[in-house]
Amino acid sequence: MEQVDIYEYFGTESDPLFQEINQLENGGYIELEQGIIRKNELGIYEIETEDIHEASKSPVKVYEKLAEMINEKIMFQET
Repeated sequence: MEQVDIYEYFGTESDPLFQEINQLENGGYIELEQGIIRKNELGIYEIETEDIHEASKSPVKVYEKLAEMINEKIMFQET
């Protein structure tokens, strides 16, 4: 069974985490259990964990990647 979160119904824009990512200023960062999300001086978002370091100009792409990582962790814990 696929995990569904409430923001799939209400829209990503209403998710406090998405809002925080979207409001990051250049040089800012957010520390999460999963890793760090930062917006570098060039305005590019980065996700950094023990396993990955990915970059995107889009806060939506960063949010989607983070949601994917969280869902994978939940699925792994259920098995």
